[in-house]
Amino acid sequence: MTRTEFYPIPNIEQRVETVAAAKFITLIDLTKGYWQIPLSPKAQKIAAFATSFGVYRPLRMPFGLKNAPYYFSQMMSEILSGCEKYATPYLDDIAIFSETWEEHLEHLEEILNRLKKANLTIKPSKCKFAQQEVQYLGHIVDHNPLVWLKNNAGNNGRLLRWALALQSFNFTIMHKKGKDNLNVDCLSRNSLHAD
Repeated sequence: MTRTEFYPIPNIEQRVETVAAAKFITLIDLTKGYWQIPLSPKAQKIAAFATSFGVYRPLRMPFGLKNAPYYFSQMMSEILSGCEKYATPYLDDIAIFSETWEEHLEHLEEILNRLKKANLTIKPSKCKFAQQEVQYLGHIVDHNPLVWLKNNAGNNGRLLRWALALQSFNFTIMHKKGKDNLNVDCLSRNSLHAD
């Protein structure tokens, strides 16, 4: 019987907020993430499976093993240890984020060297290098929240008042579809429930 190992899956909203604040963002995708991890002979024996053609023992960690996410996430945390201020992993994706171009080149070189040292390969066709706007974990992120409001507030008095009122706050806008927003009843002008 396999003992379940637990490793905390990173909070997506925290990752998105961290990455969105940067001016330069690189997203690295590891080629077939789990398959890059060799299995020990003992693990190969446990992961073996039988077919009508014979018994097969995987040499690399296949997707679907009970503890694969645990070992993969733990390995990525070890590889990126000390780089938390500018790199964050989420399973087989790594986001590298920086404020300046020079910093970004240094950070990118450091992470790529660490991946090379760990014998991990990336899939260049799925990577996005030094972008200012990217789709990360299902969110479009950039370092310019509310640019549209700033540029268009002068055209409309109501928008101008909102822009002025919001200037004194430090916040991040995260779009949530109306059907996913559980507080919509409390915030709407007209009650959705007829009394």
